[in-house]
Amino acid sequence: MLIGTNKCIFNRAVNASFNSTCPIKPHHFFSAIPLLIKQLLIILLSVSALANANASINANANMNANANIKSSNKANATAVTQLDSVQWLAYEDARDLNTKKPIFVFAEMTFCSACRKMKKEVFVEQDIIDSLNNDFIPASMSTLGIFPNSFDDLMDENGENLVLKGSPGFVIIKNNKYSVFYGFQSADKLRKIFAMVIE
Repeated sequence: MLIGTNKCIFNRAVNASFNSTCPIKPHHFFSAIPLLIKQLLIILLSVSALANANASINANANMNANANIKSSNKANATAVTQLDSVQWLAYEDARDLNTKKPIFVFAEMTFCSACRKMKKEVFVEQDIIDSLNNDFIPASMSTLGIFPNSFDDLMDENGENLVLKGSPGFVIIKNNKYSVFYGFQSADKLRKIFAMVIE
């Protein structure tokens, strides 16, 4: 609301409402312009102040959210996690981690029915998932079957690159030593193997 102004002037300037009760006087119209400009400036300053306040509130909220996320991630990093699937890595990525955990490699061929059966029946057992994710670094590799799965950084007994001769093939690497086994492995067999490796 404009304070201290003639109601007639305000109506003429804002609403352009011309009627007999408020006769047209040009000087009335032009005298209202400075007051209108002042009111517009006040409105603009108010809007700007509100925008700055909202921006400050949003910035603080984002900072708090980021702090909560970092805190949560830190807690998760130190806790034993339970996931609903094995977090397979590429073999090269698993080796790059340079961890003390043993690496469990699942090597399959595209048309291997025993591999598919293990993924459907064995690698879905919660205790198998937990053990692979928490006690090992799980890695997977696959070929079309034309060429076998092979390792550039592991040598066989003849000093040549290790080449797997079956599918599924499994390699467990621990303390720069490795063991290899082949074929379908039930959940019970894997539990026994895990117990032997991590004891």
